[in-house]
Amino acid sequence: PAQQQPQEWPSLPPMSGNPLLVPHAPSASPAGQAVPLAPPSSTSPGDDEEDDDDKQDDEWGPPSPIPPVFGSPPLSTTPPPSSPPAALAIVRPFATHDASKLIGSFARWEVVAPCAAVGAGFAPAPPLVLYYSKSIRELRGTPAWPSLEAFLQGASSKPWRRCFGSVSLLGGNLTEAQHGSEVAWSSGPSVQFYRMLAYYSARPETTVYYMDPDTVPMARFWLDRLMRDMHAQRPFSVLGSTYRGSNWDSFSDEEIPVALRRHLNGNAVYNVSHPFLLEALSQHSDELWTTVKHSSFDVQLSEGLFGDRNVSLEEAERVYGYKTTPLISNLAATLTVPRDIPDTVVLAHGAVYLQEWPVPGCPPTGLGVDRAGSYPRSMLTAGAGTSLTLLISDFGDGDIDRLLASLRAAEEHLARPACAGSPLPFSRVAVLTNGAGSAARAAMSFLRRATRHFRLCRSGLPEEEEDVDSSLCDGSSGVPVEIGLRDTSVSAWWDICKANISTDWFMQVTSDFTLARNFKLPVDTDAAGTRLLPISPFLDFDSES
Repeated sequence: PAQQQPQEWPSLPPMSGNPLLVPHAPSASPAGQAVPLAPPSSTSPGDDEEDDDDKQDDEWGPPSPIPPVFGSPPLSTTPPPSSPPAALAIVRPFATHDASKLIGSFARWEVVAPCAAVGAGFAPAPPLVLYYSKSIRELRGTPAWPSLEAFLQGASSKPWRRCFGSVSLLGGNLTEAQHGSEVAWSSGPSVQFYRMLAYYSARPETTVYYMDPDTVPMARFWLDRLMRDMHAQRPFSVLGSTYRGSNWDSFSDEEIPVALRRHLNGNAVYNVSHPFLLEALSQHSDELWTTVKHSSFDVQLSEGLFGDRNVSLEEAERVYGYKTTPLISNLAATLTVPRDIPDTVVLAHGAVYLQEWPVPGCPPTGLGVDRAGSYPRSMLTAGAGTSLTLLISDFGDGDIDRLLASLRAAEEHLARPACAGSPLPFSRVAVLTNGAGSAARAAMSFLRRATRHFRLCRSGLPEEEEDVDSSLCDGSSGVPVEIGLRDTSVSAWWDICKANISTDWFMQVTSDFTLARNFKLPVDTDAAGTRLLPISPFLDFDSES
């Protein structure tokens, strides 16, 4: 990238009356003025920047020098006396396979506006750079080019265009071998990242938000907030998010290496002039990354701190500027529903966005007023077509007690004043157990004394029928539970045919499972057809039973 200029595209149009963009403060960059990224030789620190912050210039770096973590000598952190506070560039990396995802991601920017004022209220207005892994010449020959070119040419008419000083396209010039290395899946993205770091490290007045195509804005004016947090948290080297999803919940600390658990995902803000990143860059080699097996660049940075050196979290933040921000949440490959995203988060990365199965009499957990309409999946409301039976196949070995105990624990944990009944999504519960009846009696005893909203309405045991109020089966006084006996000569896998299911949907589990306290039932509300979804993060299976 250091050998080529980004290609500039049409600048923003005159001010419009878009209600999402309410100017608060004038930008130092006149409307319509593009801010090109000059080659390294033509720019020295502070040439075109103005200090618009009351922090001292040297607060962008920690005390000098810092201990090396990759084996190189200590690096001085003292900036030039005239060095201004760093400006922010939004760099969006992509490759051919996710070009359409990148283009599609900008549609949300029209709903969830990046800024409230022209240029995000900061001077200079941040440039927006689309950063392709290979050369622009190769990009022009791909099927993605027509739609990408149309997007760039039409960007000037978009309301979010006011938030940026320029929109440009940059090529990383990776070779096919570098892009598709067989040594590690992450070789291409890692080389692409370090070439970006080398390009911008020659412009020490710039800080980069490396914004992946699968990063979704969750709140209006997310760019304003990110820039304010960037200024508030300096000095830093990396400002991002550890993994905040649920996929690791069942693993022990010993099974997840410390460096992996503590690593900040690559979708982060980088102070490219920080000694920690400059040291990592000094150790970088395109050949090394494409011939030697390694972790991805973001994990590798964490390994430099928390691997052999075993730096503490406090030292990583204070000395090396390796910090988390509450504004970004890394939810990579995680089944995510609205309540998984804290109100502080304005940018969510990598999530699989779903809704929760609606709960009768219990309003959905919504997003705050500031995030109204910003969740990327349609809301599903309780109605005639969403009634759900929990079908439990029991084997008479006593495990149903654990399952029902977990049901009670989840009910208590999820209880909210707004819920008129159970906070769990089940309209009915059907239990089929072995013919001996001991499990049925244990379950009946448990249900009678230990739940707030679940009511035994039918037992299936002749001698117990007189103690059961069948009128409860209509669901008017709670969630009805019916316990039936299975013919021991018939496999439990026929329970779906034998159980009394009158609802539109059912969910089947065996009594070997328990519900997690934060139980949630994800559903893809925007799928074209019915889809079965794995919910293993929210169920625990006892493989030893």
